Amino acid sequence: MIKNEKTLALTLTITSMVIWGISYVWLKEIYEYISPFTTVCIRVFIATIFLTTISLVLKRLRKINKKDFVFFALMGILDPLGYFLLEGYGIQNSTPTIAAVVISMIPVFLPLAAYFFLKEKLSLMNIAGIVISFIGVLLVIVKDDFTLAGSILGITLLFMAVLCSVVYNILLKKLLERYNIFTIITVLNIISTIYFIPLFFIFGYKDFIQIQPDTRFVSYILLLSLFASTLAFLFYAKGVQVLGASMTNVFANLIPVVTALFSWIMMVENISARMTVGIFTVVIGLFIAQVKFRAFANRYGRIWGKLPKD
Repeated sequence: MIKNEKTLALTLTITSMVIWGISYVWLKEIYEYISPFTTVCIRVFIATIFLTTISLVLKRLRKINKKDFVFFALMGILDPLGYFLLEGYGIQNSTPTIAAVVISMIPVFLPLAAYFFLKEKLSLMNIAGIVISFIGVLLVIVKDDFTLAGSILGITLLFMAVLCSVVYNILLKKLLERYNIFTIITVLNIISTIYFIPLFFIFGYKDFIQIQPDTRFVSYILLLSLFASTLAFLFYAKGVQVLGASMTNVFANLIPVVTALFSWIMMVENISARMTVGIFTVVIGLFIAQVKFRAFANRYGRIWGKLPKD
C-alpha cells in the first residue's frame, strides 16, 4: 500500500512538472489573442473558482485569524498578482524557454535570500550551484554574437518575478506554521481576485470584449486555469506530502527541459545547441545547489513547503 502510494505520488509530481513546463508554451500561444494582463485576470478568476470548490469538497479550508489578514493581503500582492503579471509580460517579451530557465532559478535564490535575511548558512555546494546555474542562464539568454536572445525588458521582468517569488517564500514560512497549503493558496487566490476586479475593468475590459474566442483560445485558457493553476498544484502538494519537500523539489529541475522540448515540438521557437547546453548546465547547477539544501527545502518553496496534516 505504501509502495503504491509512493508510486502514485511520484507519478503526480512528474505530471505537475510536465504541466508547468508546457504552460510557458501555452502562455506564449494565448498572447496571440489577448494581453498578459487579461490572461492573468481570466486565469486567476477561473483557478480561484476551481481551488475554492476543491478545498471545500475536501474540507481543507481553515478559518483565518484576523491578525493574519494583513499578512495574506501583502502576500497576495507578491503572488499571484505580482508574480503572474511579471512572468506574463516577461514571456511576451522573450521566449518560453528563456522564461522557464530564469524562473527555475527561484530555488537557487532562496538559500541566498535566507542567508542575508534569515541568517541561514550558505554551503559551498549552494554557492557552486548558483554560479553554475548563472553560467547556464547566460548560455540561454546570450546568443553567439553576444546579443540577448530576448529583450532586456522581458528578461528584467522575469528576474523581477523571481524576486517576488523569493520574498513570497520567505514570508510563506510564517503561514505554513499555522495553516495548511490548501488554505493558503485558496485564500491568496481569492485575495488576488479581489485585487484584479477593479484593475480588470480599468486595464483589461476593452481587451476582453474584443476577444474572438475559438476552440484553440478556450483550450489554452482552460489548460492554464484548470491544469497549470489548479491540478498541477494539487498533484505537487500530494508529492510533497508523501515524498517530502526535498525529494519532490528535485523534480522541479525538469521544468526548463520540458519547456524547451515542447517549444521545439510545437515550433514556437528553435532550440540551438548553445541553448541546449545552457539548459542542462542550469539543471546541473540546480541539482548541485540542492545537494546540502534539504533542511532548508523542507521549510521553504514557492508552494514547496512542509504541509500541515490538517
